[in-house]
Amino acid sequence: MPITVEGKKVEFKPGQTILEAALAAGFKIPTYCWHPKLDSVGACRICFVEVEKSPKLVVSCSTPAAEGQVVWIDSPKAVKGRAGVTEFLLINHPLDCPTCDKGGECDLQDISWKHGPDWSRFEEPKFRYIVDRNSTFDDLSIGPMIVRNQNRCIHCYKCVRFNKEIAGEGDLGAFERGYRTEINSIGPEGIANEYAGNTVEICPVGALTAKDWRYKIRVWLTQKTSSVCNQCSDGCNTNLWTSAQQLYRITSRRNDAVDEGWICNKGRYNYQLVNHPERLEKPLIKKNGKFEEVTWDEALDFVASQLAKVRDEKGADFIGGITSPALSNEDNYTFQRFFRQVIGTNNVDFRVRFGKNAPPSSLFKEAVGIKMEDLEHCKAILVLGMDPNREHPILNLRLHKAKERFGAKLFIANPRGVKLGEWNGGQAVYKYGSELAFLNLFLSVLVAEKAKDVPKEAVGLEKKLSDWLPEKAAVRIGVEASVIRNWSKEWAFTGELTVLLGREIAYHPQRDEILKTCRLLSYLINGSTTAAKKVNLLFEDGNSQGTADAGCLPDFLPGYRKVGDPTGDFNASWGDTKLPEKPGRDVFGMLTAARERKLSALVAMGQDILFSFPDYAYAKEALETTGFLVVIDQFMTQTAKLAQVVLPAASFVEKEGTYTNWEKRVQRFSRAYRPLGESKPEWQIITELADRMGKPFGLYSAEGIFKEICRIAPNYGRISWAGLSGEGEVWEGNGARVLNFEIFEPGEIVPEKNFPTLLVTGNSLQHSGILHYPTENQQRMEPEPYLEVNAEELAKMKKYKDDRIKVASVLGEVVVKVRPSELLPPGVVFMPENFPQAQLNKLMKWDKPQVWVRLENA
Repeated sequence: MPITVEGKKVEFKPGQTILEAALAAGFKIPTYCWHPKLDSVGACRICFVEVEKSPKLVVSCSTPAAEGQVVWIDSPKAVKGRAGVTEFLLINHPLDCPTCDKGGECDLQDISWKHGPDWSRFEEPKFRYIVDRNSTFDDLSIGPMIVRNQNRCIHCYKCVRFNKEIAGEGDLGAFERGYRTEINSIGPEGIANEYAGNTVEICPVGALTAKDWRYKIRVWLTQKTSSVCNQCSDGCNTNLWTSAQQLYRITSRRNDAVDEGWICNKGRYNYQLVNHPERLEKPLIKKNGKFEEVTWDEALDFVASQLAKVRDEKGADFIGGITSPALSNEDNYTFQRFFRQVIGTNNVDFRVRFGKNAPPSSLFKEAVGIKMEDLEHCKAILVLGMDPNREHPILNLRLHKAKERFGAKLFIANPRGVKLGEWNGGQAVYKYGSELAFLNLFLSVLVAEKAKDVPKEAVGLEKKLSDWLPEKAAVRIGVEASVIRNWSKEWAFTGELTVLLGREIAYHPQRDEILKTCRLLSYLINGSTTAAKKVNLLFEDGNSQGTADAGCLPDFLPGYRKVGDPTGDFNASWGDTKLPEKPGRDVFGMLTAARERKLSALVAMGQDILFSFPDYAYAKEALETTGFLVVIDQFMTQTAKLAQVVLPAASFVEKEGTYTNWEKRVQRFSRAYRPLGESKPEWQIITELADRMGKPFGLYSAEGIFKEICRIAPNYGRISWAGLSGEGEVWEGNGARVLNFEIFEPGEIVPEKNFPTLLVTGNSLQHSGILHYPTENQQRMEPEPYLEVNAEELAKMKKYKDDRIKVASVLGEVVVKVRPSELLPPGVVFMPENFPQAQLNKLMKWDKPQVWVRLENA
């Protein structure tokens, strides 16, 4: 269906506005209030166009395109209309462009220059919002990271609309009417939600500015570099704004397949460690108990000689390597190649946080049946054991959109309440650890309702589930039987259910049984053809998927070829070499071997084992017993302090490469500037070490390494470096999921004697990873650790927000401030894992799946 724009035929899709059709055809129409991901409101009128036979100018952003329309963008009438709107907006707008932090990227500047008059008819004083009569600029802090100047606001309402429509938050609003309308935060904490930074980015003027960027540098003095965020495994696309070896800010880079142009505060503000003064810049060797700076040649020669000595005298299996899911595919690929080809061992792993309960390597190769953008078209979604706001913030926005715009039904179930559940209008909060019981209740109802239609393979399930009738067993998990039956009815009616599993499942001691039960549940609802792809376990850490794809697993080579598989011939790329044939040790196995003096050398790359392993004392003894410890990192971490050699690594800003998100989408990020000091990309350090040990890789760039991955790993075979410049490339999982018709009995959760409260953990809403050293942004958003406690329990203890409390386990104690929570059930407390000031793994024991604590007065 065509319309005519400026004399040219333009095809439009049903539902498109004139503006959307014109923009898609390459025409330019100015906008302020319009945004492609927000509902059109027609508030600013700058997108005026003339439509023949229409008595007056029309607002193109809210006028539907209709067949036969003749549209003029630059007719005298349209030009005059836009000039009038511009003149009107400038009546009270302050002429403070030289001091406004939006200068150089301000829509009002650009549009006024092109569409506005170069003179003014107004002589009256401008109306001014006064925050402080002693201040020139009338700035008001409305949140941890945001400053508002109401005098610059043009009332486009993008900020308020984003907050409500996209983020589902209510901490920002518009008050009063007309020219007195004021944008302001709601509540004492200001606009503090985890997506708040987007309101600054979409503000078309300088009304909202970010504290971390204000008055630091002019935008035209910076360079913009494409990158990908690795704060979680969503894989949002970003832009890095740099100048002279300094990263000044991070903003979004729209990729509709992943993030739609939105990023969370973690990805936006947790960048200042890149330029932190504590960054390592030179190689260090410990001499007489103290670190001394040395040259790269001395450091690498020493590491090579010591590793060769251990290998030749004790054997390759006395050496291990632990890497990080925060690093690129290229870093991790060279790491595992070094250990397999140069050292001759499969002792390679990255799953430090899991302790002894590492997920099976095969999980990473299984098909992911859902992509981020596909969620919008799901009819029913069960989010089980996941707090999306903390674990997958942009996935959380997709779930919000799926429900609000496309009518998807969300079912949120977690052992503690989550924000998404509250926004959704309700959630099932079951007793901690009772996921299997929870799922068995649904199986019982569905099998009973489908008794005549149950496939022959499932015959007999009803008898096995006789003890799991909701009225009989729901009390065991703390969820009402009516909830179980209503949800089951909804799923059976839609005939479709997508299951998203999160952190609570990934770390669960019965994770494998839960996965099998979810697949059986999916089979009963979705049928045999799609059941396997409807159950998705999403790992939280940034590049977990890519690290596994690259072969950093003790039992799988790159591309998920089994260790010892004779068909996995790597000689064409790795040269004539015999690879070790027996599976290696995982992280727990390596630390245990070190404690037993069966591991004499360990290389830790990008991983602070002493902070992340779920038993500080166990890990410390293992590392202290290891004869030779090498750490490759950006900071002098706790683990690095125990090492004999510390090698400085480049940050993500200072190198290029690829990450793979939970969708199995491979995306490329670029280098903004050269590495700090003498630091180097991890892959370069490893390849130079291989050279010194007589097995040169012949790899001299991230691109070259990626091409080798594509040659070796079948799942990456159709992906090209050049092809990653757009939305990225998704590879399909190649692991079969065998359907299991067994019913599993849930394990019991038994509290420790004298420690009645269960401590759960995860990332905070504003941070991810380890906050090694304080930064300005960290201090603004969440400066210190905290403990969330059920509000009623806290009141009984006569404790109030920000009071200090002691959290004690059988192993140790920490003192933190408390926060009341309406989402946590009684008997459960939450503390973020990000803060070294309250190091949670000092309260943990590797053989205890739960952490039981006692709350005491500090």
